[in-house]
Amino acid sequence: MSARAAAAIVFAIACLTLPLPLLGLSGSLVPVARFAQLAAVMLVLVAAEGAGGMVGVFTALLVAHAVVYAGLLAVAAWLLARFALARLSPPRRSAAALGLCLAMIALAGALSLGDGYDTQFHHTSPHARIWELYW
Repeated sequence: MSARAAAAIVFAIACLTLPLPLLGLSGSLVPVARFAQLAAVMLVLVAAEGAGGMVGVFTALLVAHAVVYAGLLAVAAWLLARFALARLSPPRRSAAALGLCLAMIALAGALSLGDGYDTQFHHTSPHARIWELYW
């Protein structure tokens, strides 16, 4: 596996599992993919209803979080590929990427054993487990 492919896989798993805070509204700690999902839904609402009032502000907040956090994770994945994964042989690179992905998935599972991810936008509770988070 190439260093670029390994970094892309690590980036994708990080976007799906790593909890990041929603700045501006305290109490939310969700992955980038959840910010992107909520931003997409809000953009559909903006297209249908307009961006007046809090709809536009909240949509901008979610889009900004999704873009900035995805950018930060992309830079982290690039740095990982450039300075760590590229120095390993292909079999060790694959094992390192797999290990890192499994560690992030284990973190998501560990968070799901307790209260889970803190989210103000879940339909049944302010806490959601990883398997409940995206629907």
